[in-house]
Amino acid sequence: MSGLAEAVTAFSKLRATRSRVALATLVAVHGPAATLPGARMWLTADGHLGGAVTLGGCADARILEVMRAVLGGVPATRITASLGEDEAYGFGMSCSGSVDVFVEVVDFSNSNDPTIWAALQDAFQADRRAVLVTQLTADGAQWVVGDAGATVGSAEPHTVPSQRASPGHTNPPVQLLPRRDYDVLVEVLSPRPRLVIVGAGPVAAGLTTFAHALGYRSTVVDARAELLTPERFPAADDLRLGIPDDAFDFAGCNAATAVVLTAHNYAYEVPVLRGVLRSEAGYIGLVAGRRRGQAIMAFLEQTGVAPEQLRRIQARAGLDVGALAPTEIALSIFAEILTHREGKMGLPLTRPEAARSKALSAFARA
Repeated sequence: MSGLAEAVTAFSKLRATRSRVALATLVAVHGPAATLPGARMWLTADGHLGGAVTLGGCADARILEVMRAVLGGVPATRITASLGEDEAYGFGMSCSGSVDVFVEVVDFSNSNDPTIWAALQDAFQADRRAVLVTQLTADGAQWVVGDAGATVGSAEPHTVPSQRASPGHTNPPVQLLPRRDYDVLVEVLSPRPRLVIVGAGPVAAGLTTFAHALGYRSTVVDARAELLTPERFPAADDLRLGIPDDAFDFAGCNAATAVVLTAHNYAYEVPVLRGVLRSEAGYIGLVAGRRRGQAIMAFLEQTGVAPEQLRRIQARAGLDVGALAPTEIALSIFAEILTHREGKMGLPLTRPEAARSKALSAFARA
């Protein structure tokens, strides 16, 4: 989940309490860093801390100091914070980069701030694209450009070129645009990727929990009403009761959609697989033992599904992490979903680069 999406989710509760919050937004990275522009951290007036702009360490103390000052009345400000300690650089034990962070107050008791974040919340919940534009100045003027071009907020949209502030598909999700006297941060809040799960079993429950934490919109489809309940799936966004291929349009899945079949019922699995193979789904996983998975793949091939289409199916969904319990299996599946999304192999980061390249070449030949 992006830093903006995480803040939108958290701020939905803070809006209701009319809280004042110090908000730190990572706007630029200099040198190596593990976090990306757009990451956010917030501090409430009563001391509750959320989010993160770094992975912890020296920079956080400096950033928190400024956040407390801004809560106390200091104008919004942009600071540069080092990610490491000078005395540790020579030993290679400290990060060598720095970050630029914009610190401002979000006051949900005034008229403008709730409007900005309510508009972002509405877009997030409806899975619509929206753009948040922030002037990195002492007054921190902000506005939101909706997917239809409507503008909400405290500034006029002409202060940023329209093609750069529009929620188009070609721009990076976070841009820092220099102006003559100040910079402007432009952030795209994109529709969430979707996870569709067929079968309301324990693995499905684990998958919805990971989906919620990682910014996916999850849908669980099953014909068994006694299993498909909000109590069993509190993290799910959508529960569809019915025969799966009737209750959901699998042929309409886009490349940002992952489909996982956990039903262990070929009467569900075969029609769903036929439907999803007609779509652009980015990941298709079947939770099955090796023998049953091979049998389903053979049946699909015998009934006319092309081999290149069958190769899209992970007939034993998940990475080999030694998973046994349902939540562990869900973790291994979500890890595989992420590797497909990012075009990675799921190899250990500590493996030497030469060994990683060799493993990648071997996989490509297989």
